Amino acid sequence: MRWLKPLLLRAVLWSLGAPLAFAADAPGEDLFKKGSALIQPYMAVVDRESADPTTPQAKQQIAEGIRLLTLVTQQDSQNWSAFWFIGKGEQARRNHAAAERAFQRAFEINPGQSAVGRELMIESICAGHSADAVRVAEKSVSLNPRDSEMVANLALAYLADGQIGKARRAVNESIVLEPRDEITHALSQEITAVEDGRKPRNYCPP
Repeated sequence: MRWLKPLLLRAVLWSLGAPLAFAADAPGEDLFKKGSALIQPYMAVVDRESADPTTPQAKQQIAEGIRLLTLVTQQDSQNWSAFWFIGKGEQARRNHAAAERAFQRAFEINPGQSAVGRELMIESICAGHSADAVRVAEKSVSLNPRDSEMVANLALAYLADGQIGKARRAVNESIVLEPRDEITHALSQEITAVEDGRKPRNYCPP
């Protein structure tokens, strides 16, 4: 399933400055920068090899990054960017339940940000909450109806939840929106295999 990880993780690497939710010199800005910088090397993203999150040094850095970002959220409970990076840190640690909680909080604050909905859907699938993944993906598509990647993610959520007919319709819609996307075509082939009787796989990325 080489297509699975790119489908779920593409277009989520931001520069550190891009998602900042701070005014100049706002409390917590330095904590955010330090915390997110500690986590960023270990984030799962497309087109960049992530550092190994399992080494002792990595574990220490990720834990410290999460600690600093948690302080940020205590100062500003509406800072979705901090919750997003906490989620990425927990994701690197393969702590799917904690990652799902962090991304859920970010999604509640900023549901229109596609990277938030995408990550929450991933972790809901990984945590075994496929119905929640569907709800998140449906909401994300309602807010970004022309985003072919989000529609493809909705197809995957339906597939993980066993709603094969809806998965087929969604993946076809994504292909109409972006006919040349090879990853979505691979997802379409996966759906075809399930339609033909093959048992669905575990759709949590490795």
